Amino acid sequence: MNRINLIEKESPFPRYHQVKERIKEAIVLGRHKIGERIPSERKLVELFGVSRITIRKAIEDMVREGILEKEWGIGTIVKSTPQLIEKKIKIGLTCWHGEEYSYHPATLSILKGIGEVLKNTEFGIEVLFITPELIKNKNYKKFFSSFHLKGVIMIIQEIPEDDLDEIEKNSSFYSIWK
Repeated sequence: MNRINLIEKESPFPRYHQVKERIKEAIVLGRHKIGERIPSERKLVELFGVSRITIRKAIEDMVREGILEKEWGIGTIVKSTPQLIEKKIKIGLTCWHGEEYSYHPATLSILKGIGEVLKNTEFGIEVLFITPELIKNKNYKKFFSSFHLKGVIMIIQEIPEDDLDEIEKNSSFYSIWK
């Protein structure tokens, strides 16, 4: 299996998130059907060029979401097709990208709770990982617009207030709640 550039090393998204999204895309496109096994962790490591820990984190997230199921002695099976968030009104929720914040149990519990509350509504939440590079380069408009959001909830204070005002002023496609 040849490694292809499925993971963007300069992306503001963590690698596990990128892996998870690529696997979800493969399921939605029918490359992996319900009841079928996805490739082994070892093959996914080779395909994506990331660590086994990264692959495990992506798979664990999809198991929690009910998309995949691990079966002892068989492997990881597709349990359901991912919901296409595009059918929902997407609201962004900023999250500081850093090991101690992104993977902290409290952060994960809060995000899971928000997801549960919104599960049966017309709204979907998209976690936006804010990185030091994003703030340094001030590439906010491109970053936010790539998600097709109707709003952004800013729960972190790392983006300077002047930048937030500029983002809101120049973005007619969504509003920002601080």
